[in-house]
Amino acid sequence: MIIFLCFLHTSSLLRERLFSFSLFGRCDLKILSRSLKFSLSTRLFFIRILKSVSSVVYSFLTFFTTRNKESMAKTTRTDGNRKKRLIHGYLLIYNVIQMLGWTAVLASALRAVLLPSTNGLNWQERLTTVYDHSSMFVKLFQVLALLETMHAVLGLVRSPVLPGVMQWMGRTHVLMCVTDSIVPLQKTTAAGVMILSWAMIDCVRYPCYVLGILNATPKWLVYLRYTLFIPLYPLGGASEMKLMYDSIGFVKQVEMYYVHMPNVLNFAFDYSWFLYLLLITYPFMFTQLYFYMFHQRQRKLKMKKA
Repeated sequence: MIIFLCFLHTSSLLRERLFSFSLFGRCDLKILSRSLKFSLSTRLFFIRILKSVSSVVYSFLTFFTTRNKESMAKTTRTDGNRKKRLIHGYLLIYNVIQMLGWTAVLASALRAVLLPSTNGLNWQERLTTVYDHSSMFVKLFQVLALLETMHAVLGLVRSPVLPGVMQWMGRTHVLMCVTDSIVPLQKTTAAGVMILSWAMIDCVRYPCYVLGILNATPKWLVYLRYTLFIPLYPLGGASEMKLMYDSIGFVKQVEMYYVHMPNVLNFAFDYSWFLYLLLITYPFMFTQLYFYMFHQRQRKLKMKKA
């Protein structure tokens, strides 16, 4: 702002007038009877002009920068909410599909066991027909469960990666590499018990996930989810080990999955020895998963009580 401070000095004898004012600095304007003199402190004048201009420019820049930051923050929040909704929608659809799939597995397995057979088989003998009735659904939805490990790896869910990978690899190996590849194993009690155990666990697990996404999980379902595994995990694990053990004789006979030397990679593989190694390590891997579930049970049930 320009501030004028004027002082008038009059001298009747010299007939002169002196005007002094401040214009970003001191200015003197001296009017004589026949002449005009003007003096200005130029250095201070320009310094003050530059300060005023820079202050105005800084105010404009601050104003527009603040607006841009607020706009970017609002856009980021909107994008984050949209991404979160998309992830929740995808997980909801995936878990609903798995819930319906394992419900179909359980229904077909129970139908094979509970409904009277035209061949006059008792329920124990009908247990050996479970694989034939439900194998199509089991193979499809067990392989599809690979996506669950990817969800954990990508951070879409808060589940730890290692237990999920161990469970998926153990199940898929026994199902696809052992049971589905060796026809006599498909008509055993172990195959029927394994499928029933898996189906009963997953028919509770996936509804729990679905309702968890919707924030509507009832307490009884959480209790069932973290209690049914206590008898069903050992039953399923024992069935998986029984199937692997029974397959070794057939594997040796036909040299299934064997890799013989010489070959380009200079590598040999004996699948029967791999099964032996797996049978030795299986109890340790199962124990780790089993006690992890007990830890989860304690934590989840405490959360529901609170």
